[in-house]
Amino acid sequence: PFTLLICWNIYTRNSDAKWTKADFLKLCIILLPVALCGIYYAFFACYLIFVTFILRYFKDSYVSKQALASIVTIITFLGIAMLPTLVMKFIYGSNSESPVRWPVDAETYGLKISQFFIPNQGHGISLLEKLLNVYSNAPVPNEGTEYLGIVGAIGLLLCFLLLLGFQKKDVRLQLIGKLNLFAILLGTVGGIGSLFALTISAQIRAYNRISVFCGFF
Repeated sequence: PFTLLICWNIYTRNSDAKWTKADFLKLCIILLPVALCGIYYAFFACYLIFVTFILRYFKDSYVSKQALASIVTIITFLGIAMLPTLVMKFIYGSNSESPVRWPVDAETYGLKISQFFIPNQGHGISLLEKLLNVYSNAPVPNEGTEYLGIVGAIGLLLCFLLLLGFQKKDVRLQLIGKLNLFAILLGTVGGIGSLFALTISAQIRAYNRISVFCGFF
């Protein structure tokens, strides 16, 4: 919710509005829990804020300083929170027991669109259990955390319809639809997350966890 609030403010903020110290203080208060909810969701938040920065620029050529400040603030808070870990690593060295993460892990733990609509096992409906048993034998099973539920699945389909121009007046729905699309493009197997893991860092690998954002949108 806080990430979407920031994205909404970036997307709709009056380009003539002045940036005050009070505005920056409010921004820090909102972004503190975003930065401290785990490196995965801090990373996803920065990605979505950057996407909103691009969307706003193409909307009216406005360069949002708030977007850039938000990303820097999240990274700063996250860095402060990780200081004890960095100090321990500096004193004692890296943990040899920790797993080595490879770019291919982004494929293994990538998001599968089909799993937005496929329930988790053990729900008690025999017909669906048979279908799930068949699907579970598919190659490259991931964590299986994407299922959105009936209401969430309908909402996801509505978001796709919004991108086709069925709702042109409601700016909120347009933004949600676009953010949902870019969230899926990041998380899906073979998507932007896979390219990021291959070229920049493989430390973020379970991109299926962005389904939390997709469910909220």
